[in-house]
Amino acid sequence: MAYDQNLLAQYSDEFNKLYKKRKIILSFKDFTNLVAENPKLFIRDASHYLSDVFHYHGEEKVKHLDLLDTKKFLLFEKLSEKEKNILGCEKVQNEVFHSISKFRRKGYVDKLILLYGPSASSKSLTVSKIAAAMENYSKQTEGAVYKFNWIFPVTLERSKKGNHHSNKIGFGHESSKKELCTFAFLDENQILAKIHSEFKENPLFLIPMPFRENFLRTILASEEGVKEEDVNVPTHLLSSGLSKKNQEILANMLHIYEGDLTKVFRHIQVERFFYSSQYRVGISSIDPQMPMDAYEKQITINGNYHKIPPYLHDINFHESYGELVEGNRGLVEYSDLLARPLSHIKQLLSTIERRFIKLTSSTAKLDIVYMATTDDKHMEAFHATPEFHFFKGRFEEITVPYLLRPTQEKGIYEKDLSALRKEIDVAPYTLDLLVLWAIMSRIKPSNLNRFKEDTHALLQRLTPEAKLKLYEGESLLDFFTEKEEKIIHGLRKSIWEDGQDAKIYEGRFGPSPRDLVALLHKSAEKAKDGTLTAIEIFNEILEFTKEKNIYEFLQFAPQGQYHNQEYFLDVIKEKYKKNFEEEIASAMLIANKEEYRLYLERYIKHVVAYIKNQKLHDKATNTYEVPSRELMANIEEILNIQRPIEEYRSNLLSKIAAYKIENPGIDIKIESLFKTELEKIKKHFFVEQKKIIESNYDLILRYFQPEKNSPLSESEEKIVALTFENMKTEFGYNKKAIQKSVYFILNR
Repeated sequence: MAYDQNLLAQYSDEFNKLYKKRKIILSFKDFTNLVAENPKLFIRDASHYLSDVFHYHGEEKVKHLDLLDTKKFLLFEKLSEKEKNILGCEKVQNEVFHSISKFRRKGYVDKLILLYGPSASSKSLTVSKIAAAMENYSKQTEGAVYKFNWIFPVTLERSKKGNHHSNKIGFGHESSKKELCTFAFLDENQILAKIHSEFKENPLFLIPMPFRENFLRTILASEEGVKEEDVNVPTHLLSSGLSKKNQEILANMLHIYEGDLTKVFRHIQVERFFYSSQYRVGISSIDPQMPMDAYEKQITINGNYHKIPPYLHDINFHESYGELVEGNRGLVEYSDLLARPLSHIKQLLSTIERRFIKLTSSTAKLDIVYMATTDDKHMEAFHATPEFHFFKGRFEEITVPYLLRPTQEKGIYEKDLSALRKEIDVAPYTLDLLVLWAIMSRIKPSNLNRFKEDTHALLQRLTPEAKLKLYEGESLLDFFTEKEEKIIHGLRKSIWEDGQDAKIYEGRFGPSPRDLVALLHKSAEKAKDGTLTAIEIFNEILEFTKEKNIYEFLQFAPQGQYHNQEYFLDVIKEKYKKNFEEEIASAMLIANKEEYRLYLERYIKHVVAYIKNQKLHDKATNTYEVPSRELMANIEEILNIQRPIEEYRSNLLSKIAAYKIENPGIDIKIESLFKTELEKIKKHFFVEQKKIIESNYDLILRYFQPEKNSPLSESEEKIVALTFENMKTEFGYNKKAIQKSVYFILNR
């Protein structure tokens, strides 16, 4: 493609339009006009702004355990393609939001939001996502934030003639020409000195009290349609919000202009800024080895400052710097906070409570939302310190555990899987079974003392795999009867809460997402043939579980099937075998899921007609026939009914009726409503067809090992080719994955 030389000019024009649209540079009058148009956007403190960041990016209602409505904030699933989405952490997100909302209601931040949990549980990523959302919001019209600069111009004569000894505009000498109403838009060659405000203070603080309050009451009353005395002016705007440097410049300028604010405001250039983690603008992340304070240094009269008007030379200028200065009016994160000495943490908490920082020459007001992260072990040790009484109540403590639902956990690794698929083939169930193993490793048996005695026997039969299905809201009919399943599902919320209500809670231990990514990539590296299957995952998990000296959760003594790594590995292996055998049987055109469903559906139709004393319409003959007693008896023999047949058939009809009442207008899903019956039918036919399947396995072995076996006949080659084609198109297995899986099932 040829380079279009006009492209840069086009980009320049577009950026210029965007620059003007975003109102990057304003005069003070322009700024106050903006405030008057939409005051609530410009009177926000950091907590109010952050609360609006959450709302701006959207929210959805989701059900927690199908029982309680809660919010999911979409900013954790949007914005950055570089970072993974945070899935399934709605409880954490809501607790963070509620903490910020408390600060907003109070009008100030007086606590540190402390996220703690196991390694790699998305604590820092949570903060990073919030920071990314702040960056995005600040680029929108409703997210605009402004700071100010002082502009000291040269004379008009100097700008034209280069006269270095001419008078300064507005400093006691009247220009012969009409004076500018603002110096905010002067060209660089017309500016003698420009002094920035490193704290990024809201320009509204330049209006002295009580005029600031009167101004805000007037515009807010107009906005809200209430009396001025009924307006609630944010408390942070009613106190001095300027740094010492800016306050002294303002005082001197008022003295020079004999209290004429209009002339003072000519020197104000209001500048829009955009939050940035990379450039540390309103967002600061502080690692344990970094200082956690603010500093200042005296500025000698050099550089920009030697050009300031002589009327300001008596000011002892200081420049502030440091992480708290960079993060002012925004968000500051302390990574691994509790890795620091307690004295440093105590100092930080005192600063947060006071809401100002002590500097060499003054104290500076701060407007910051503070967040921090730490791990469980540091948190536990922290609680045990004799000084904890000092810290208690000064944190908003929020637990960030690992996920306990496979469907959510799986989403964490989709990007890694997509990256792997660009280089190798990934067979079905590879990620699913890795995730299933991980989450079974993260849960523990229920504390029976918290439940009624008549439920203990059922809870003792709740295996790790069944518990995960319970958390997912799935059927438990593989483990319990229908009656038992209803009881267990009725205890679902209590079982979840029991798992969370302990020092060693579910999700505190087990392999981390970081471990799973490493396992996934190690398995891929060992798949020398370019195909990754669950079999490589099994082998890698086995090696991982030998590292008991590294991973604490591997040292837990098994409690039945819980904390039992040998059992977990058996579960995922058997699950893989079962799924593969069903799929290859379908691919061999011996049987498929649709046939099983249609077979069961036919039985149900006959039962319903039989109970209602109705006839069934035969489309082939266009006649009506009585329900077949023989068909019903044959299928009921397969289902192995353990109660009176008439009672079972009546219950089946009641089940259908109840479903229709609860789901009006929705077709019955046989595979979910009669899952147990469907599984029994599948199992029955699979046993009957086992010999055919094993015979076809032999054909596949002969195909892959021609040197050891007699060649395939033409008809045998067709069977194998059809199996391969169907396994590829229907289920996603390539030949290598089929070969590995058949060898695995036959233990070759």
